[in-house]
Amino acid sequence: MGKYKESPKYNILSMRVTNEQKELLNEMKRHTHKSTSTLMSEAMHLYFSHAVTGAN
Repeated sequence: MGKYKESPKYNILSMRVTNEQKELLNEMKRHTHKSTSTLMSEAMHLYFSHAVTGAN
């Protein structure tokens, strides 16, 4: 039987990036030991909190 997930995620998003953006993402993954999905999720949360507070 498959592994049970408490909060499964069924939505898949994709995006196009430049070679430079891809390399930056790969470097961030190496330094943080986080997955692409985790980094992008954290980036969305940071962007949202920045947009809501109106911080510069």
